Amino acid sequence: MRPGIPMGVPLFAVFLACSQPTSTTPPPPPPPSSGPSLQFIAGATGTDTIQSRANQALVVEVHGQNGRPTARLVVRFETAPTNSPAVMYVANLSSNQFGLLATDTTKDDGHASVLVAYGIHPGQARVRVRVPELGLVDSVFFTILSGTAVRTVLAPHDTGVILGHHMTYRGAVVDRFGNPRPDSVRYRSLSPEISLTANVLTGQSFGLGRIELAGSGFADTGAVAVLPSGVLAAFSSGTLVMFSTDGTGLQDVVTAYGNAASWSPDGQQVVAEQPGLGGLIISDLHGHAHLLTSTDSVTYQEAPQFSHDGQWVYFHGDDVAGASSLYRVKTDGTGLQRISVIPAIEGRMPSPSPDGTRVLTGTFGGPFYMVDLASGTSTMIPATGYFARWAPQGDRIAFVQSTSPATDGFGLLSIMNPDGSQVRNVGAPNVTYYGTVDWSPDGQWIVAHPNLTRTIHLANPDLGIVLTIPAAFDWQSPTWKPR
Repeated sequence: MRPGIPMGVPLFAVFLACSQPTSTTPPPPPPPSSGPSLQFIAGATGTDTIQSRANQALVVEVHGQNGRPTARLVVRFETAPTNSPAVMYVANLSSNQFGLLATDTTKDDGHASVLVAYGIHPGQARVRVRVPELGLVDSVFFTILSGTAVRTVLAPHDTGVILGHHMTYRGAVVDRFGNPRPDSVRYRSLSPEISLTANVLTGQSFGLGRIELAGSGFADTGAVAVLPSGVLAAFSSGTLVMFSTDGTGLQDVVTAYGNAASWSPDGQQVVAEQPGLGGLIISDLHGHAHLLTSTDSVTYQEAPQFSHDGQWVYFHGDDVAGASSLYRVKTDGTGLQRISVIPAIEGRMPSPSPDGTRVLTGTFGGPFYMVDLASGTSTMIPATGYFARWAPQGDRIAFVQSTSPATDGFGLLSIMNPDGSQVRNVGAPNVTYYGTVDWSPDGQWIVAHPNLTRTIHLANPDLGIVLTIPAAFDWQSPTWKPR
């Protein structure tokens, strides 16, 4: 039998099979398009310590529009910002002058190169490479490590903490530029005024404590003043400010120029000198102020002081004839009264007694006088000085004691009994003070400003200690909030 179509296979199936096209291999993808490109050939990463120089230059290869290495193209190598202060520096191959920018021109092989140096701060640093003519930009990153350990550093160093409060230290072993290293450190209390749990300090008793930080064979010590709690007000560059006794919480109260201010007994207002307006102002703690007194009959007014019942403000003033006297006015601005009864008493820097029966006043740098408000009589106090203030309990008076010869507002921080007896210095040794002084509400502490410094002292006459508020502001004539 001759070959033919197999039996049982439909004729239309054979026809369809014969009509299918022959399969072919798909065409290859088109070749990649050529064009400009920038490639890092060498030195494109690295890790080293501060101020090190990389052994390998940073080398790039530039391809032009034809996709081939291209010569005579300017390449810019420049420092670029990151989230850390770390910076890399670059320089030409023939130069040792490292900076933030260096340029090179590509050679026949398309290569351009620069030297690379590590900066003085640890972290991740970036070098950006640009080929302006071709619009090419790329970056490489380097890691800078801290240098060799040279010392330990407490942070903060000399500081303060409120009694019973806590604070956290951030000390470290550092390199020659003060960069912290990952070395382990140990904190240790050197005095009973403070205790430590790891790096958390607690104020245990009033006084000046010492703390030590040790690590990698180095040690650093710092001072910690354990302070009473409270809020103070003081003048600072034309503004009356308030802040905590540990120097924190600084806020502006009101614009005021002068040398004296006083809190209301409830601690919600302050009265202050305002020489620019010629009178006294009363302000709340948010700067809402109004003029307390006019200058019609009392042309100059200074050294205001609230009475302890909050009904009066006592102050020193000059009348239209220029005579100085002691005055008082009600806190609503009414009831102005002249109190001085003896012309020799100028009425400077008055301080009403806590029971409201007497006012201590005096001449500037001369003797003090105690004025009895009921009888109108006065008694000279055998002490000389400035800025006297009654203690809240009425048993002591703090003041700046004038030296011999009398100085213009400067002197020793001192206390005395109300009759002028038992005068003693309670300030820091060999330190003079200037401006108003004030007592803490419990009568245990005196706040004062050491002359020609940017500090505030807290003196405790009973404990015999003087502590410094840890701040560096120009605060003067401090006064203590009553509550």
